[in-house]
Amino acid sequence: MVADLIVKQLALGNVSFTWRRASKDTHAIVKKRQTPPKTLRLSDPGVRELLTKMPESAPLIGLGASKKKISADLDADIPHVLIPARSGRGKSTIMRTICRQFVHNGAHAFVLDYKRISHTWARGVPGVTYCLDIAEIHDALIHLAQEGQHRIRLAEQLADDILEREPWWVGPRLVILLEEVNATMAQL
Repeated sequence: MVADLIVKQLALGNVSFTWRRASKDTHAIVKKRQTPPKTLRLSDPGVRELLTKMPESAPLIGLGASKKKISADLDADIPHVLIPARSGRGKSTIMRTICRQFVHNGAHAFVLDYKRISHTWARGVPGVTYCLDIAEIHDALIHLAQEGQHRIRLAEQLADDILEREPWWVGPRLVILLEEVNATMAQL
């Protein structure tokens, strides 16, 4: 309650409080919180170096406060990413960021862009299969199902320790970027 009053009376924003007792007196220590950058570009100082230090399975999504790296390790943490948000909130930008890093590290991406405008960056990029109409998306999904079955058969033939050390034996990482899931599924 005291912190709220101080913030209100002094018109402070984005601050944190710690309390320190000194004998009978209590002091409030007010610090301005560091905020994350609004944008992060490849041309920004240190970004290229930061990207090269990221594990292949954990693409950099952005920087938080105090330049803390924001990423999701798709091998150690989660194998899938779902980004639900209202229109204009950066879903396509985050997916593009993740996908580009995986492709840079040798993955093959299938960009299924029913809207035809969200991922134009992917057109003609080596290592990317860009599908923009429902027939192409259908064919890509059939191909991916067949590839998945093929990889399962390969994995069954290999020893578990080989797959742990050398997962590329079943093929390169596949990234599937599916834009506008609801609209695409209705058309399929």
